[in-house]
Amino acid sequence: MTVPARPGLTGWSLADEDAQLVAALDALHGHLAAAATETVALALLEAVFALHGKRADLAQLSAADAPSIPARRLCGGPGEGV
Repeated sequence: MTVPARPGLTGWSLADEDAQLVAALDALHGHLAAAATETVALALLEAVFALHGKRADLAQLSAADAPSIPARRLCGGPGEGV
């Protein structure tokens, strides 16, 4: 399995990177289900965990870049309508 090289700053978004990680994870999960030996399965699991870590890092990065949106009140406070 090969993942395309990451393009320069133009033409690449966090969503594109996440889509690449999801595709790689899907492929690895498929290979894991068909792993013939424990050694192969362990190597695939290590790769899966590494990609999940990259997705978590990407999520933190995108959350840090997102504009702050005030929380919406679901219930009114004292004297406010619901």
